[in-house]
Amino acid sequence: VFHSRKNDLKSLALTIAKSGECRVKNFSQLPESQELIYFLPMVFLSFFFYWIFNPLSILGYGFLAYTFMVIFYVVFYKKQMKPMVVILHYLILIFYAFGLLVGMKKYLEFYWGKREKNKSLL
Repeated sequence: VFHSRKNDLKSLALTIAKSGECRVKNFSQLPESQELIYFLPMVFLSFFFYWIFNPLSILGYGFLAYTFMVIFYVVFYKKQMKPMVVILHYLILIFYAFGLLVGMKKYLEFYWGKREKNKSLL
């Protein structure tokens, strides 16, 4: 699979959000391809916003542990130490979750309307 390199954060964010949106479009057209794992970034996003507004909650330890796991992976498996990798990892999860939300708003109306007409979809 070939991925072109993104030169700035804006183009990266738009590409990732579009990927999340297209995932929901695929779900609406091929309901048998639905898997719960694709919606985990939305769970991450909801926990992230909860933690922002309640910084003393126990979720902070979860984000800290997740950050250390990403750092561990980058240092020991990729043999490099770039702090930007951790920041990009979080931004990718957030942008993908926003793309999923946009896709749900766009395509789920189409999906449920189609399902009501043809009961064989689900």
